Amino acid sequence: MGYIPELQDLAITMVGIFNPQAQGNLKLEDYPDKAEFVFRCAIAIRDVVMETTPLDHTYRAEVLGRYLDWTTPSYSKWGGEGNRVFGIELARRCLSELPPDDPERAHMWSLLGALLFQGRSPDSTEKEEAISGWRKALDQPNGSLKHRITAGRQLLRYFALIRDWESAYDAANQVVHLIPQMTPRVLWQDADRQYKVRSDGYFALDGLACEAATAALRAGKGPIIALELLEVGRGLLASSFEEIRADVIKLQAHSTKLAGSFDRLRDEINSPNTAAMRRHEASLEFEHVLGDIRKESGFEHFLAFPGEQAVKAAAKDGPIVVINVSRFGCDAILAKHDKIWPLELPHFTLSDAESQRLDARTPAQELQDVLEGLWDAVVKPILDELGFAKPVTQPGDDWPRIWWIPTGALSKFPIHAAGYHDHFSGETVLDRVMSSYSPSIRALTEGRRRQLGNRVSKSPQHQQHEQVLLVAMEETEDQTPLKICPR
Repeated sequence: MGYIPELQDLAITMVGIFNPQAQGNLKLEDYPDKAEFVFRCAIAIRDVVMETTPLDHTYRAEVLGRYLDWTTPSYSKWGGEGNRVFGIELARRCLSELPPDDPERAHMWSLLGALLFQGRSPDSTEKEEAISGWRKALDQPNGSLKHRITAGRQLLRYFALIRDWESAYDAANQVVHLIPQMTPRVLWQDADRQYKVRSDGYFALDGLACEAATAALRAGKGPIIALELLEVGRGLLASSFEEIRADVIKLQAHSTKLAGSFDRLRDEINSPNTAAMRRHEASLEFEHVLGDIRKESGFEHFLAFPGEQAVKAAAKDGPIVVINVSRFGCDAILAKHDKIWPLELPHFTLSDAESQRLDARTPAQELQDVLEGLWDAVVKPILDELGFAKPVTQPGDDWPRIWWIPTGALSKFPIHAAGYHDHFSGETVLDRVMSSYSPSIRALTEGRRRQLGNRVSKSPQHQQHEQVLLVAMEETEDQTPLKICPR
């Protein structure tokens, strides 16, 4: 039988409905017999297409790569162990056929490593093959960013699991610094609003920056490196898109040539139509252009961490507290005007954060339990470390301010409200400090810079009249009384 392109299209269409993200309201679990039959038919057609696709066919690697995707966990319930074994054999076969510089190799290496670990503990030979494959995928300069980042994430998690923090950090550092090459448009297409960015089961990027920061701290790289990874990794978040856009608009006003090169190269790197060699060249050009941009006055930290001195300067009016939680642990990074240091928070985990999501419908007792637990495990240790161990009691006392920057799963927690509010013991954040929030170090330092500029540009008379009046209302109609107001 000769090569029949229509069979390929049919097989892809049939098996595509088994992707959980493509099912919508139709749940194939409700029709197990029919689903099994359709899946087997699709596999049979796939096998025919594979055997009849010529070795020199232009899209052979892409065709085999599409079929290899079928063996991933998204389809494991239908194919079972046989599907996984087939995927391993197919990946090895693809790698043996592809030229050394073929960009699809990153895809194959990434999936092969995942399949070797899928649902089991591989033997030592398979483990080395998987790790080696992930490294090769991450290091392939002309591979797609999606597959390179996926491979790097797998390496990070594997080394963190065995507590090889130095290797985990190396993988994290490399993969996070690929993020600036991704365009906001590409990320937004894959984003689940602000806190999760994913396009399929394998390209799950939520929490990557948080994991990278934890790996840096555990590897002893210090708080500055951890903050840099968090800031660079914020390119994954929908909340940072406006910041990125603002930076680019500012660059366009400064140099249309540099801005044009920046946009053109980043789009070229992300385009599926870019040839492999050209993607590699564009990546090198992109780094060169980024370096040129950062040589310009006022753009030294373009899309980058603002630097240690900028953080200390931003903490002049009160400490900055970055709280980072990942599957590897929870830490706070504390910044004052004269030092920056980490604080491990061993009694709070990612599972705690994910199991305690709060919204307007959360029952009062549950909310109280969460606020008290947050106080014990996270906030009290931070306040004690900063020297705010007692409530402010005297009217004339200076009320200290803290700038909170929670990350990942902690971003929706009301840090400012943590504590034991029923005891009137002073064991609450409200009793000890005033709270402000910022989405990132970069946003805070940029805000401080603009604020300073505004102060300089205004006349003394104007500044004297800028005041705020705060009125406390203990009783509000149809609302719960605020017992703390008289205090």
